[in-house]
Amino acid sequence: MLLLLLIATVILPIAWLASEAQSRRWLSVVLGVCAIGVCSFVAYGAGRIPLVFQLNTEFTGASRKLIDTVVEQLEDGQCDKVLAELKSIQPSVYENYENYPRYTEIVDKLIAKLKETETEKPAGGTD
Repeated sequence: MLLLLLIATVILPIAWLASEAQSRRWLSVVLGVCAIGVCSFVAYGAGRIPLVFQLNTEFTGASRKLIDTVVEQLEDGQCDKVLAELKSIQPSVYENYENYPRYTEIVDKLIAKLKETETEKPAGGTD
């Protein structure tokens, strides 16, 4: 299907240009509308590709930071704090197709809260 769309992106403008030399005006109008429509659709899709890569990279990086921090906190014995903080962000993380939720910001705030616990440990505690 993608190959057909790319072929149409090349063929339709050429056919439109060739139809301009003919006396059938309707053919030129139909080919022109189709060429503009298909080329616009392909240009829009091509413009969205970098955005998808960027969002995937941001999501993966934020997930990696979250996992590293959670593992670190669990190894330090902060199980209750980790559970409480994960439950606090649970309502704000959901599947969404309409817009791009700020997952990176949510994860950064969670990491800051978890790291905050580390600095507030009592000085006389046992290791």
